[in-house]
Amino acid sequence: MLWANDDLDLPNNYYSALVQLKSLEKRLSKDEELRSKYSKNINDDVEKGYVFRVENPKDPSQRSKREWYLPHHPVINPNKPGKIRRVLNGAAKFHGTSLNRSLLTGPDLLQRLIHTLIRFRQHKYAVSADIEGMFLQVGVPLADQPCLRFLWREDPSSEVMVYQYSRHIFGAKDSPTCANFALQKTAKDNIRKFPDAAQAVLDKFYSDDYLDSLETPHEALSRSKKLVELLKLGRFKLTKFISNTPHLMDEIENNDQLCQPKVILVSDEEASSHVLGLKWDHRKDTLVVSRGTKCDESNKVTQRVVLSLVAKVFDPIGLVAPFTVTARLLLKDIWRLSGQNWDNTLPIEMMNRFKVWSSDLPKLCNLTIPRSFFSGAFDQLELHVFGDSSQDVFSSVAFLRARVKSGSSGRTEIAFVLGKARVAPMKCLTVPKLELQAALLATRLKVDIIKALTIPLSRVFMWTDSTTVLQWLGSLDKQPIFVANRVSEILESTTVDQWFHVPTADNPADAGTRGMSAENLRTSSWLTGPSFLLTSHFPFQPSTSIKDSLQTKPSFHNSQKDVTEPQMAFAVNTMQPAKIFDFDRYSSFNKLVRITAYLLRILPKHASYRTPDRNICNPDDLRVAEAKLQFLM
Repeated sequence: MLWANDDLDLPNNYYSALVQLKSLEKRLSKDEELRSKYSKNINDDVEKGYVFRVENPKDPSQRSKREWYLPHHPVINPNKPGKIRRVLNGAAKFHGTSLNRSLLTGPDLLQRLIHTLIRFRQHKYAVSADIEGMFLQVGVPLADQPCLRFLWREDPSSEVMVYQYSRHIFGAKDSPTCANFALQKTAKDNIRKFPDAAQAVLDKFYSDDYLDSLETPHEALSRSKKLVELLKLGRFKLTKFISNTPHLMDEIENNDQLCQPKVILVSDEEASSHVLGLKWDHRKDTLVVSRGTKCDESNKVTQRVVLSLVAKVFDPIGLVAPFTVTARLLLKDIWRLSGQNWDNTLPIEMMNRFKVWSSDLPKLCNLTIPRSFFSGAFDQLELHVFGDSSQDVFSSVAFLRARVKSGSSGRTEIAFVLGKARVAPMKCLTVPKLELQAALLATRLKVDIIKALTIPLSRVFMWTDSTTVLQWLGSLDKQPIFVANRVSEILESTTVDQWFHVPTADNPADAGTRGMSAENLRTSSWLTGPSFLLTSHFPFQPSTSIKDSLQTKPSFHNSQKDVTEPQMAFAVNTMQPAKIFDFDRYSSFNKLVRITAYLLRILPKHASYRTPDRNICNPDDLRVAEAKLQFLM
């Protein structure tokens, strides 16, 4: 185990754990079915050798400095009915310390979640599986085992028994790192014997979940068999195989040397499973956002309710980002109007906006994308990344474009890869700066996608509808710090030759900047890609007329050089004009905006903004005030 201090001496928390055991027994006595399943769960671990009973646990001569008793309780996942997970609470404190406070987390050995999902979509034939009880397959050194003790008894009237784990547990801070290290060590130790399978372990696992895609059914079957054989060498059992590959399930199920998988018929209309938070329909071979799509009705709508519902929508690839960003904009308007008062009821207008948004949540289940990027074998693979911004949101979306082989010729297909939409900061930024932020976001998406893909790209295209951004990227002049820092990061990962101009009407990232309902998002270019990419020409030939015209314009600094005409002198008045606003008097821009909004109410030409209530309840007032101030600046 990964101890923070080698000379650790843990206090004796036996009686504290005993009190919590009695509390657990009281809970289990109210649910006989839960008590029965919980008891069976412990007995199964004892039979498998993960847990053993400690004899004479109270003998002072046998007490270890690392002895610790863990409280435990059942956890029920609503998405997995009937399954009970026993969690040991490593964070429970006694005398100011806990097991997790005495441990180190260790390095993060997990793959990026979006990288795993992108690789899962690369090819036509998909395979998923998981390691049964991954943490419990990794042993704990004998000297460290006393810190993994817990109390239990079948009958509240019988004697309390002490049990001790010999494997890593679910609830200790270092367990994920230790388990992933053991898994990857198994792959590295056997990479010569199983080169493809070992590389799959290193690249295609997210913790205990295996997600892979391959070009042919033969490759899918071969890799699945070799993976099972490889992991058996590390005492890991790969099970619950699910695939759209014909006969793969039968081959693995009928092989006595392999594990027995969970059989799922891909022809069944209802056959589906969750892969890293997305729902995979095996028959249609599609992915859809499914977590957080239920509309929870609440009589009292507060900031806490809004944030809770927004956070429940789990969308790791940005499939519904234009929809979820609408709710984040609502939160921004609420915080700008009344601050972070979490339990106060929202104003009527805000409440109505939230109810309209939340009523659309169930419709997200209709927004599907193909699990595989392309419908068949392909070549001439291109990556196209788009960025765009408005005053409120900046966004980016990426697509893959390829020629899919079909008969003697081929056809062009476009596939959604990844999307992101970010709410603009409270501090007001100009639209060109936000467009630059969108270009930076697009660059980071491009870097992530290239790291994830294991198939080669022929070309990369970066698109923006801002000519100002293109000028900044191509300029050699000194720029303001804000611009210079972002241009520098963009040009570290891309070149000026990769950037092109796209009209706003053809920019799919524009959908992310405006926000969309679930119904409109279904047919938007955010998911389908821009139509101008459907041309049959490979590689794609973008128009460079606008970009070329920008490059021919002389910069301000260059226009001062080599001047041969006679220069003229002018007399100018250097008197400063009177200030309408003394901006130095205000501590923050937000305060100035609110004061401006109040002033607009009392002006005769702005009588429509008057209200008997002194509080500003409409964020549109603040937007008008911001616009007026920007004009004055």
